[in-house]
Amino acid sequence: MRGPEGRPLWIAAGFLIVLVASSGSATASNEGFSLSKRTYPLGGRPKGWNLVALPARNPYQGPRGLAVLCHDLNLDAQGQIIQIDGQGMVNTHVCGGGPQQWNLIPGIGVIVQDPQLRDGRIVGTDDPAKSVAIVNMGPLPKGTNVFPVDYNTIDVTPEDLCHDCGLSDTATISRFDASTGMVFTHQCGQAPAWELVKGEAVLIVESQGTRFCRPTIL
Repeated sequence: MRGPEGRPLWIAAGFLIVLVASSGSATASNEGFSLSKRTYPLGGRPKGWNLVALPARNPYQGPRGLAVLCHDLNLDAQGQIIQIDGQGMVNTHVCGGGPQQWNLIPGIGVIVQDPQLRDGRIVGTDDPAKSVAIVNMGPLPKGTNVFPVDYNTIDVTPEDLCHDCGLSDTATISRFDASTGMVFTHQCGQAPAWELVKGEAVLIVESQGTRFCRPTIL
């Protein structure tokens, strides 16, 4: 599949996998929230690869949802929102690129890119009953799981997420620091060396079968 500019969209998923291989407060979950969200500008990859969690209930799904997300994040016309579904499909929306061609999939994080530093917001509510599939590794980009760290999660470390999702000891969870370009990777079953950031998304790679995750939130 190709994006509006004719580039192979699987490059985004492939880049995430290659990197891993080489390597504000929120309200209660049944209440709505509006939180500030900073998008760091593109630089030397992966600097500016902003992996963003979307609340389980939000105004960004549907035929005009991507335009609303571009607006809320205050992105430029050149800003892009990328979603990898885990099953092998990668979609890209350019904020100034015309009508929306696809709808966001609930429960999956997004990758946001912009040429400039932008400050915006995310609105919505978390859902304590949601279940998210962690797709087993397959031919790239299948198994590229961009998993949202809920805004009201009680999980602190990636190992907490390993337990919540029932991941195998071969699974890895990676955080991309969009401000610096650093990538932090944790293998399940090991002592964690870094903490999750609420409102970000992380890359999960699992090779021992699909899992269904119900993350613990307040």
